[in-house]
Amino acid sequence: MGILERISSLIKANINELLDQAEDPEKMLNQLIRDMEEGYREAREQVVNSMADQKRLEKKYLANLNLAKEWEHKAEVAIQSGDEDLARKALKRAQDYEELSNDLKLALDKQEDNVTDLRVQLSALQAKIEEAKQKRGVLVARHRRLQAEQKIRQSASGLKATDEAFAAFQRMEDRIELEEMRTEAMAELGEEAEAVEARLAKEEAELQIEERLAALKARLAAKGGTE
Repeated sequence: MGILERISSLIKANINELLDQAEDPEKMLNQLIRDMEEGYREAREQVVNSMADQKRLEKKYLANLNLAKEWEHKAEVAIQSGDEDLARKALKRAQDYEELSNDLKLALDKQEDNVTDLRVQLSALQAKIEEAKQKRGVLVARHRRLQAEQKIRQSASGLKATDEAFAAFQRMEDRIELEEMRTEAMAELGEEAEAVEARLAKEEAELQIEERLAALKARLAAKGGTE
């Protein structure tokens, strides 16, 4: 691709579209600016060379134009001297220089158009580079903000999963706590049952003693009555 085509493609580049298509917009933008700056340096070098060629052609054109005029003047002098043969030769040299100068003028005009075109595109590329540099800060900030928002959304999704896991953990904790309460309740009921049984056993033992006491009294009273 020639330098003109490269400059045109860079000038026509839609920065926003390129960034939308890039996986890393910040990296893409920096690379785009580097490409533009490299294209600018190459274009500027070509403009310098083209301007030098233009000056060289202009110098040769003016030189041949002056030589044509000089030989035409020599032809005039030869005619004034009565030497027509010499005048013809001088006019032939003048004509040769005129034809050469005409060819050089065509090349010079074409070179001037080429230089003008290059300078216009070079100026447009410079403006495009400035535009890209001005946009870089804004676009990079927007991209970083978007990345931050995406991370926040990802974190929110992670928090949701964490909440679900914590809820399951809480349910397990509640279940274990309920089992602990049940165990304590059963132990408490067991202690109360043991206390009731002990009291009943004590009362039964006391009743047996009272019964034996009553029986003993009855025996003693029966024994005294027989005497």
